[in-house]
Amino acid sequence: MRRLIILLPVLIFLAFADAQSQTTNVPSNGSKALLFDFAGLSDLGANAYNGGIGGKYFLSDQMALRAMLLFGLDNRTFAGAKNDDIQFGLSAGLECHLPISAHVSPYLGGMLIAKTEDTKMTGATSTSTSVEVGGIAGVEYFFSKNISLAAEYQFGLTATNTTQSPGSTKQELQIGFQTADLTLGVYF
Repeated sequence: MRRLIILLPVLIFLAFADAQSQTTNVPSNGSKALLFDFAGLSDLGANAYNGGIGGKYFLSDQMALRAMLLFGLDNRTFAGAKNDDIQFGLSAGLECHLPISAHVSPYLGGMLIAKTEDTKMTGATSTSTSVEVGGIAGVEYFFSKNISLAAEYQFGLTATNTTQSPGSTKQELQIGFQTADLTLGVYF
């Protein structure tokens, strides 16, 4: 999370430093990108990955539709207990871009995410299903016409249903900031 807090001001600074550029790298109507997402940045470790792969399509010069296949893996040991966690999910979102220079495009939008997570801990297992709906706010920096890096916050509402062995069920409803993401975009 700290990296993202530092990265956003750096991207905004680069935008103002580049404001005099004559050529534009920001995509327009019909542009397509392959996306590589690195989510949950505050939790990344050597034995954990949380992210996804997907695509983006610009419906107009400022409006983009995106979809992602999400996956996560976390194998850690806590206080002598082994924890194996696997996640799969799908997300869809709409971004409204407001370019401020030839290389920087802040955006706002909305998203919908559906995920399932299986956790195996010493002596217990659990399965969670969650649905998230909310907003996104980010900045996409274009290194070239074909390569970009986006930093984004996601905030909204998450409803989760968890079933634990030997048979208990728990429902949760959370509101607030969900995660911070970095996404590498390759445009074609």
